[in-house]
Amino acid sequence: MMFRPLFVLVAMLAAQSVSAETLRCTQERLSSNGFSSVSVARSWFPKRFALKIEGKTVLSDYYGKGSVSQGKGRKTAVFKSDAGGQKTAVNIVIIEKTGLYTARLRGQAGFIQTSGAKGRCKRIQ
Repeated sequence: MMFRPLFVLVAMLAAQSVSAETLRCTQERLSSNGFSSVSVARSWFPKRFALKIEGKTVLSDYYGKGSVSQGKGRKTAVFKSDAGGQKTAVNIVIIEKTGLYTARLRGQAGFIQTSGAKGRCKRIQ
């Protein structure tokens, strides 16, 4: 009879280890450097977006599906894009302790490096 409580405890711990984390992010600063206008920059870096992180997968209500890696108190989400025939990616680095994030376009040869956007993410789940 001892197996049932032990099984329930193990199942709960396993569920916690793979549970999803949902973040709501709000932009505080946007640089239009490297873009033709602020509205074009905003098309890459929205004022608000949500991220749902589960394991090594991240889903965004703005960017779609991407991958995430973790290490040294940071989470890095990468969303690949094929915009206008140019392969690029948006990288979002989140500092876990403070919730601050920076978002940038991955550099491409022949393109100006963008400063991107900065803001803060809050855990909502």
